Amino acid sequence: YNKALDLGIKPDFKFYAARGSGFFSNNDMDAAVKDFDKALQQKPTFIPIRQLRGCAYQNTGQYAAAVADFTEILRQQPEHFETYLQRGHAYLAKGDHSSAISDFNHAIGLGRDHYEPYYGRARVYFNKNEYKQAFEDFNTAINLKPDVPDSYQYHGIIHMMNMKLDEAIAD
Repeated sequence: YNKALDLGIKPDFKFYAARGSGFFSNNDMDAAVKDFDKALQQKPTFIPIRQLRGCAYQNTGQYAAAVADFTEILRQQPEHFETYLQRGHAYLAKGDHSSAISDFNHAIGLGRDHYEPYYGRARVYFNKNEYKQAFEDFNTAINLKPDVPDSYQYHGIIHMMNMKLDEAIAD
């Protein structure tokens, strides 16, 4: 891309979207955001690039900016399952528990049998010290996808807190 620029290419949406995706893949989130900004100036409603920019913001701890991008996607596509998950995780990272639960509930309500909204909601309940609800959601997450170690880890912690040592060890 840099050589193309040196040779006088006029960067367009595809250029910035592709180079930004490359930066994203190489974990250079700041450069990715700059290119995604330029791409979105040309096509502000292009959801895949906005999604990547939101993830880049989230990866760098810029949760408010991530939430803003994910909210804009949901304004355009109100039933975008993945975006509810991503925004829910951004809210969780910000400590906005009620918004996180709302997004995970909405994702669950979309009717997909997917472990992640249950896992995300369980993490919120765990952080709020609401261990009974967390335990139930971790159970659901484990039943839906039994090969995710984090669900078992939190499940085991809750068992340990309840002095159920054999169950904790098994998890």
